[in-house]
Amino acid sequence: MSIDRSTDSSHARQAAPLALAPFEHYMAADDSAEYPMNLLWHLEFQGEIERARFANALQAALTRHPLLRSRMSRPPRHRRSTIAWIPADNPEGSIAWHDDSWTALVNSVKPLNIEYDFPFRAHVLVRDGSSQVLLQFHHSA
Repeated sequence: MSIDRSTDSSHARQAAPLALAPFEHYMAADDSAEYPMNLLWHLEFQGEIERARFANALQAALTRHPLLRSRMSRPPRHRRSTIAWIPADNPEGSIAWHDDSWTALVNSVKPLNIEYDFPFRAHVLVRDGSSQVLLQFHHSA
């Protein structure tokens, strides 16, 4: 048995629109500016991350997770006014590169609005021979 490790996104296409599960409805309904349903994961590395390699690796990973390449919306020409996952027009991952300080990076993080944004963003700080990555996910994805 072999495992397909290609980055071809054709195997990861989703039916459009993809209905929300009951838990996803709850997470979307409970999301607010005061209490955003965002999950943050902080990673620290020795050495400086190479931008192009990081971006390529992130794209390869995102091709395997259709929800991280989508947004929640009301599908056009949909009979019912339900919210669904809609594939994004430009499904490239969102990477914010920072060169100030960790404090400045953290202060720049805004809650994800999954009606307009991907439910994922990577914030990367590279300086002084080390790298820090803050991965931000919307809990519904």
